[in-house]
Parts: sequence; C-alpha cells; structure tokens
Amino acid sequence: KLEGPERILLEYLEKHVDITKSKFCRIAAVNSYKADTILVNMVSANTLLMHFTEQQVTYSLNPEHEKS
Repeated sequence: KLEGPERILLEYLEKHVDITKSKFCRIAAVNSYKADTILVNMVSANTLLMHFTEQQVTYSLNPEHEKS
C-alpha cells in the first residue's frame, strides 16, 4: 500500500485528469528532485503515463495499469 507523496498523487489523479510536476510538488510538499524521482518510478512501473505538449509535461493514470 502506497504512503505519503505517492498516495497523495494517486488520490489526486483519481479525481483529476492529469497533473504537472509543479502541482505535485505543491500538493505533496516535496521538492523538485523528490517529485522527479517519484514520477519517473511511477512512469517506469506503468502506473502513470507521461504527456508532452509545447508548454509542459503532464502525468495521468495509466488506464491499462491494474489497480492494487
């Protein structure tokens, strides 16, 4: 079971379409380095999808990933 920032992130994404790294830093009270580490690990685990636009990178839940 996830704790701390990861749990905050998943709970946010269950209610919202996506999130930016800066928003994640604010809601989870983590620094940019910690946020990068968490986001990269969750993308690597196929829990999150990464989306690139001209302005920003956003993250969303991967609908293919099984809920635990």
